[in-house]
Amino acid sequence: MAALDPETISTAVNVAAGTSNPFSGITNNLTSLLVLAVIVAVHEMGHFIGARSQGIKVRNFSIGFGPRLLSFKEGPEDDDIEYTLRAIPMGGFVSFPPHYEVDSDGEMIRYEDKDLLQNRPPLQQAIVISAGVIANILLSFSLLLGSVATTGLPRPQFSDGPYVMRLVEKDCPAARAGIQPEDLILAVNGHKVSGDEKGLNGAVSLISQSNGQPVELQLRRKGVELVKTVTPQLNPETGRNSIGVQMAAHIEKVKLIKAKDPAQALEYSVQELGAMLREASSSLRRFSSAGMEGLTGPLGIVQVGADLAAVDQLALIKFAAFISINLAVVNALPFPGLDGGQMIFVLLEALRGKRLSPQLENGINAVAVLLLASLSLSLIAGDITRGMSSLDKVIEANPLLDSPLK
Repeated sequence: MAALDPETISTAVNVAAGTSNPFSGITNNLTSLLVLAVIVAVHEMGHFIGARSQGIKVRNFSIGFGPRLLSFKEGPEDDDIEYTLRAIPMGGFVSFPPHYEVDSDGEMIRYEDKDLLQNRPPLQQAIVISAGVIANILLSFSLLLGSVATTGLPRPQFSDGPYVMRLVEKDCPAARAGIQPEDLILAVNGHKVSGDEKGLNGAVSLISQSNGQPVELQLRRKGVELVKTVTPQLNPETGRNSIGVQMAAHIEKVKLIKAKDPAQALEYSVQELGAMLREASSSLRRFSSAGMEGLTGPLGIVQVGADLAAVDQLALIKFAAFISINLAVVNALPFPGLDGGQMIFVLLEALRGKRLSPQLENGINAVAVLLLASLSLSLIAGDITRGMSSLDKVIEANPLLDSPLK
């Protein structure tokens, strides 16, 4: 499971201060974990169906990583498939039989079996590789369509200016300037900012482009408007100026959008899917320019899902649709080790008329997988650190918050 930017996660952190059921937190986390596992399973099922529908041999279909919990084989001896459930349900894979071996003299011997993935034409390989991404997009669309056609799809209605959720440090520039949590930011240096995602991103951009010069913020605090001047500081890790606050879009209310007929249901679902795709893509652009600051890993995603499960099942469905879209977008990146990277190898084969050397291809993939694993471990460590530091905090935000966090 690829790490995601919390700026792309539909956050709903309206956590009740104290709960009467001591097991509710466990139940919510298990629910969130199950949602994540299903999303990954759908992705891998896409690859599996894409292969088996074309008669391509599959060696293993696995949900999760780590030690095996359950395992069984099915099919004839020369084409049996091992189905595996593993201990860590935050990923999965479909593996294929090898298409070559190296003899005792170091010579590579290719297998001639036409049902091996690498021996199929590039188009058939591309179908298998792209099927995971397609499956996640279809899952998101199905979840959105089901919601908008039945119970309704939650859609936030925004009010004036983004608001300050919290100060990241006690001695940050915002704290020194007297900015407080729950302050609404109405304007930055005279430029009015709206309370939706566009206004939030605009406020962040205006602050980061200050080049260390004082910034005048027009605020509203408990109905009273005031002006604070704060001098952003350069974050050496990201190269961006920051005042040290976490902001969120200002949601006035949440409206349920329900279709009147099948045609309208399709229209609303396509619109919402397009918006999710655009937001997931823009988050990747922000990540490319801002680095790892603010990224969350699988543990953080599970926690957000657990918070949503505690608040509203409709929000959890939208969250699942959004995570599925993010998984599709991330896996489509042309990076070795991801589906997009494998597609590049297939494209090169189609252009050259022959595959790259298996040793070269495996070497590139091995380095890429190592880098992705290192990133995932770093993000998990960050999730744990953030979780420990927030044990004494209850962050109350509007439910169904569909906006970036800064």
